This record gives sequence, C-alpha cells and structure tokens, in this order.
Amino acid sequence: MAISGSSDPASVSPGRASSRLGRLARLGSACARRPWLVIGIWLAVLVLAVIARQLAGGVFSDNVELPQTQSTTGAALLRAHEPSAAGSSGLVVFHVATGSLGADRAQVEQAVSALHGLPDVLSASNPFATNPAALSADGRTTYSTVQFDARPKTLGPTT
Repeated sequence: MAISGSSDPASVSPGRASSRLGRLARLGSACARRPWLVIGIWLAVLVLAVIARQLAGGVFSDNVELPQTQSTTGAALLRAHEPSAAGSSGLVVFHVATGSLGADRAQVEQAVSALHGLPDVLSASNPFATNPAALSADGRTTYSTVQFDARPKTLGPTT
C-alpha cells in the first residue's frame, strides 16, 4: 500500500503551509507580525470600555435580598432569637512587632471592651477568653470577631 502524501506539517512546502493553517493560527501570525498595531487596538478597546462604563453610569451594589429563601429565613430567626449572631461580621486584628500579646493582654481586652460600646456593634469576642486558636503560634497576632447589626459597608460617618 503506497502513501501518497505525508501528514507531517514540516514536509509541506511553504506555499501550501499557509493554506493549511487554521484561522486562529493565521490570526496569531498576523498579530505577531504587527505587535504595535495589536497593542494599539487593545488600548483603544480599553479606552472605549472605560468611556462606555462612564456613560452608562453603572453603580456597584452588594445589597442583595432574596425573599422566601432558606438563608433569609435563617437570618430572620437569628435576628429574632439570637441578635448577637445575626447581622454581618468582621475581624479586628491585634499584632505586636516584638514580644507577645500576653504582655499587652489588658490593652487588648480594653480595646475589645471599647468595641462593645461602638454604635451598630452587637458583640465582639475576646480573643483570649473565647477562642485560644485565635492567637498565633508565636503569640504576636490575634483577632476579635465583631458582629454588626448592619452591613459594614453602610457603617461609618454620615455625609
């Protein structure tokens, strides 16, 4: 049985090679031959995208409410029966550059107590009393979990 042609792309003559290339290979080849044109086109696309975003005036919002879902029902139950577990949470990190937090324990506990007095704070955990795993192995970093009655994004000074 005789084979009439080779399937090896290297054996194809240069004139026939371009006809065997796919569209993506031809596009890549054209981009490689004109890199500054390609960069210019991408920059123009970027500028047009920024202008379109400015004209459209879209605003980011993370205010998502999904009524009649299990998570919404669960959050409502938490607010009704265990308000300190409801709402949003955040972390306050305590760190000392040298030594350990054990020496500054009173200051950390004072700061956690001050957190309790802030508006919109439902609770703040004491990293030494409630969660020994919150203290790093070297004893220089710990955190307190703070529960808020509102989303942290909405907190802060009113303008």
